[in-house]
Amino acid sequence: MNKTLLLPLFALFLSGCVSELQVNVTPGGARVASMGDPEVKVNTAGGKTVVSVPTEGLHQITVSLPGYDTVTYSVTAADIQRKSVNIALQPLFLDRTFTVTTVPEGAKVFLDGREMGVTPFQCPVRFNRASASSPWDSHTLTLRLGEWQEESVVLGDSSAASVSVALSRLHLARHFTIKTVTSDGQALDAQVVINGKVIGAAPAAADLVFERADKTQAWPVFNCSVGIVDEYKEKAFAISVDSPGTFTITLDPVTEMSVIPAFPAIVVGPRGAQYVVDAAARTAAVDTREASGTVAELRQVTNYRRKDHLSPQVNSFAISPNGQSIVYALSETADDGTVTSNLWQTSTDQAGGARQRLTSGAYLDSIPQLPVGDSDASQLLVFQSNRGVRESADISSINLADGRVVGGITQVTRESRFNYNPTIIRQNWELFFLSTEDHYPQAVPQVSYMRVDGSSASYMNETASSLTLSPDGRQVYFVHKDSATGKKQIFSMPREGYPVTQVISLPAFAAANCDYPAVSPDGTMLLFSCDLAQDASGRASNDIYLMNLASGQISPLITNASDDIRPTWSPVDPGVVYFLSNRGGSYNVWRFRLVEAQ
Repeated sequence: MNKTLLLPLFALFLSGCVSELQVNVTPGGARVASMGDPEVKVNTAGGKTVVSVPTEGLHQITVSLPGYDTVTYSVTAADIQRKSVNIALQPLFLDRTFTVTTVPEGAKVFLDGREMGVTPFQCPVRFNRASASSPWDSHTLTLRLGEWQEESVVLGDSSAASVSVALSRLHLARHFTIKTVTSDGQALDAQVVINGKVIGAAPAAADLVFERADKTQAWPVFNCSVGIVDEYKEKAFAISVDSPGTFTITLDPVTEMSVIPAFPAIVVGPRGAQYVVDAAARTAAVDTREASGTVAELRQVTNYRRKDHLSPQVNSFAISPNGQSIVYALSETADDGTVTSNLWQTSTDQAGGARQRLTSGAYLDSIPQLPVGDSDASQLLVFQSNRGVRESADISSINLADGRVVGGITQVTRESRFNYNPTIIRQNWELFFLSTEDHYPQAVPQVSYMRVDGSSASYMNETASSLTLSPDGRQVYFVHKDSATGKKQIFSMPREGYPVTQVISLPAFAAANCDYPAVSPDGTMLLFSCDLAQDASGRASNDIYLMNLASGQISPLITNASDDIRPTWSPVDPGVVYFLSNRGGSYNVWRFRLVEAQ
């Protein structure tokens, strides 16, 4: 666009005369033209530009030079008097050089999309404009470097001569080493898991790639965990883009674990009684030792070691009348979660010794009972099972001779009720058990009895969740919930059914669950389990207590922070007690000897 410089024309001129003006243009080399006025003559001889202009009238000249704004100039009277005109042209381009640096170096430099060089780089830039009154155009400087975010800078005519850009990384591959140690610095081969994927045992190498879409987004974080199942507690930590290259994680030993018992159980719900598998987890102490000073010679009788959540669990047991063998029910869980429970027999002398299967099949055989009042080599073994009706429970029996099964399995109860939790002292005496109606939501388990041939069945008025008989068979000890506290309490009554007496009257025990009563062979002591004690977090666990039936005095025997239940006296060894415990991570039968008479 041309720009016209109009200056006032004064009335001072010499009528009919011509004046010569020297035109001085900055920069040199410009072309001066008359704009088609025949009265204006331009002479460029001798390296000078002289314009002949009439002194009368308005006359204009144009001054042009490539790269500069063209000027249209109106000659004034003052110019005629001075004999000269000075004109400065305004450039339409501007050349600048920018020093471009990046951190890190080596980025490609692009100017308006055209590759120019690699940082550090001296980048020449020409700015243009349409006229002297128009703004300068701008240019875009783009910097690109591999896995770093592309950056752009807009350059203007007045921009600083130095352009320095710190690039942001979008992709970063890093190598990490993960080590695990004990509190005293010993190396551990803990399993290392990153974002849910097992990468191996420590010390483990991990090559991780951190990526993000742009620099405004946070770098991803990798979630890592290390631990050894049932030995050292899992510890979780995060690996970030700026984490150190080596992690040394100190692991704490496992002191307790969760055990699923998989015990066959009878529950009465909204739709009546059901034969189910108890899958409620119990806490077990890893340390199998006993801190109590009242017991000695603590050892395992069965030895099923914990492998995983599918490990076999002993759910109940009975001691033979001669004290030399033990019959126990073993819960086994298949890979698909199906639980079966069968009966086995082994010696009481050595854990992990030879064992003999007594029952088999996909059934739930449990609560084996032997008539400890009989000493014959031939023994009757009764137990609860769902062999008759899979969804129900009945009492079944087998005969043992010299530790072997003789004949087949006999179903003792056959009525349409749930019959379970058998207990027997002599095989020619009544068999006591619990019985409840089937498919009746308001049914309750009743203390019941019959002869082992299935005759003379009778139901008592007392309700219970478990029961046992005194060694002389005269007293029935049973457990049911107190109506006021909702806690399990132990009661006793003559086998005839009257009167009923609450065995434990101490207030502390009345506020706890007391279960699994067992009377000593001489009838003076009572073993039972109770969840009276609590740890620092308020969590209760079943311990075993001893009660003097004459004085009512109660002493704790087993206080390990595990689930210690089903105490049972040895029929022949004074002071020897068997019990079921999940200490060590799996339910097994254990035994101990009382240090002294309690």
